[in-house]
Amino acid sequence: MQEGQIFRKGASWFVRFRELRLLLRSGKPGWRQVCKRLGPFDKKCGSRRAVAPLASKILAPVNAGTLRPESRPRLRDFVEYVYVPHCKEHQRPSTPNRLLKNRVSAL
Repeated sequence: MQEGQIFRKGASWFVRFRELRLLLRSGKPGWRQVCKRLGPFDKKCGSRRAVAPLASKILAPVNAGTLRPESRPRLRDFVEYVYVPHCKEHQRPSTPNRLLKNRVSAL
């Protein structure tokens, strides 16, 4: 069971732990180090003990074994359903069309 390493960097709290993911080169599951932000360093979250419950929420699926590397979305799905809508909203109209036509269609 992982507890993670809680540390402060700048004005934020982070937790560092290992997670089972698909490795890009081999395509097989393997353990990778992951770092996630817990929250700001302020009066409410001024100590490691105060942010420990936030870290345990993040680590719960990892420790329970319910997080599976195969359950992550494919790159093409991420680009189509998350990144391109963001581009359409925040960038010039040609950017998402060019991205889909030139780069994502090969995936």
